[in-house]
Amino acid sequence: MLDGRYRLLDRLGAGGMSVIWRAHDEVLGRDVAVKLLSPELAADPQLLHRIRAEARSAARLRHPNIVEVYDYGESAGGDGPPVPYVVMEVVECRSLAQLLNAGRAAVPGHTVRLTHPGRPKPERNPAV
Repeated sequence: MLDGRYRLLDRLGAGGMSVIWRAHDEVLGRDVAVKLLSPELAADPQLLHRIRAEARSAARLRHPNIVEVYDYGESAGGDGPPVPYVVMEVVECRSLAQLLNAGRAAVPGHTVRLTHPGRPKPERNPAV
């Protein structure tokens, strides 16, 4: 349980700086995506400032092709520094890697649909 609110369910992906989890927001009763910064990087005050600023900026964006940011927090986990996290909407779809492996992203028409700014978001799961 993250900050007494977000129950981490499944690891969705990872990068060099963070891990993304599917989580359940126990307060609002809906599934969300939680991006947790690596604990090793959380000790860097400049990086913390940058992550916080990026979360604020992203939370102001409203566009069908951009996931919504719902929350930002810093979770105290043990003896180390607080670990920042960003809570976003979870979008049900296949990853770009899955599309590339299936050969679909290489089809020109499909590529245009993936990158065209007017393309609507994939269908979302209804809130519970």
